[in-house]
Parts: sequence; structure tokens; C-alpha cells
Amino acid sequence: MPSLLVEIVRYTDECFAGWAECRLIDAGGRDWRFLKPRALLRTASLDDRLPAIGHIACEVLERLDGTVLVSTELPRGVRSLDGESRFRIPLSALRED
Repeated sequence: MPSLLVEIVRYTDECFAGWAECRLIDAGGRDWRFLKPRALLRTASLDDRLPAIGHIACEVLERLDGTVLVSTELPRGVRSLDGESRFRIPLSALRED
């Protein structure tokens, strides 16, 4: 399943299991933020050092000139803090397993 690479910038323990604030810079340079439960956030390492790289599952909608249009609506209904679920990202921000 494809995923977009995000930077985990901070953890918060305001509720059980905690949350992670994640940052995505899209192909146009816009900064998008997400809050995800830590338990559902896939990371490259097992420690809590920040910043860290995380992954948000996504669906590839379109490929165009070194960029990719993705949606985070499927499979888990993830939206940015601004309510957006579609992002044009550089190809380097996409991980395809």
C-alpha cells in the first residue's frame, strides 16, 4: 500500500496512547499538519527521538511531471488539520510498498 512520508514534529500525551503532530510539505511548498494517534503511525525507528519520519497510508490518484496527487481519505479517512485529504506531493515524498 502506498504511503506519504511525513515528518513527526511533536508528541502529545493529552489522552491515552498519545498523539503525534505530523508535517507534510506539498509540491507547491505548502505546510500541512496532521494529528494521528501514535499507535497508528508507522515510523522508521522504534525510539521517540524527534524529528522522525512517519508514514500515512494513501491512495495514488494521478502522476504528473515528477509529482503525485494522493488522497489520504482511503484507507483510514485521514485529513489534515485544515480538513484536506488530497495533496500534490513530490515523487520523493511517496513510498510504495
